Formats: sequence, C-alpha cells, structure tokens
Amino acid sequence: MDTSFEEQLIIADERIELETALRLSAEQAQSFAKLAAYHDEVRLAQEEEDLHLAIRLRRRLAQGQQDEDKVVNRVITDSFDEHDAFTAEEDKRRRREMLHEYYAQQTVVDAAANVFGGARPVPRAFRASASAHASCFARPRV
Repeated sequence: MDTSFEEQLIIADERIELETALRLSAEQAQSFAKLAAYHDEVRLAQEEEDLHLAIRLRRRLAQGQQDEDKVVNRVITDSFDEHDAFTAEEDKRRRREMLHEYYAQQTVVDAAANVFGGARPVPRAFRASASAHASCFARPRV
C-alpha cells in the first residue's frame, strides 16, 4: 500500500470521527438544551403549582379566620342575649314582686278600712307628700 493512500485513509477516518463527534456534540448540545428547557418548564410549572397551593391555603386560612370570627361573635352575641334575657326575667320578677307587695298592702289597707268602718287610709307611697298637702287629706273621701 501506498503511504499517501494510507495517510489519506487515516485523514478520512479522522475526518469521519471528527464529523461524527461534531454531530454527536451538536445532538448532545440539542439534547442538553431540550433538557434544560424541560427542566425550566418543570420548575416553572412547580412554582405555578406552589403559588396556586399557597393562594388556596391563604384563602382557606382567611375563611377559617372569618369562620372563627363568626363563632366568637356568635358566642359573644349569645352571651349578651342570655344576659339580656336574664336581666329582663329579673326585671319581670321584681315588677311582679313590687305589684304583689303593692296589692298586698292595698288589700291590708282596704281590709283595715272595712274592719274599722272608717275612711280608707292613704297608701304608703303618698304618705310622705301628705304633710305638704294636709288640707287635701283633711277632707273626708267620697
């Protein structure tokens, strides 16, 4: 074999290897670029999903806070309502007791007037002012 032919074969072989290496390098570079783009897309998708989850969690927390506020307000309102109902019941009871006491006094006063056959005495509530209006009470009742 001729050395120049062998050299040409070696040069051709090296050129094929270089072209193959370049082609493979270009393919690898493309693959790496695609892989990098894919990783970027995955990362962006993950960040987007994380943001959506964070927004949903924030809404749930806000809703939970609103629900908690509603519960607290309801408890406070119920407490006030119970207190108002208790106070109203106490006021009714006191009024009933006062009316009962007043009617009991009137019954005793009426009974005393009937027993003694005299004029009906002035109720206790008006006795304090009776001294100022003595002339009015000096007249007999009709």
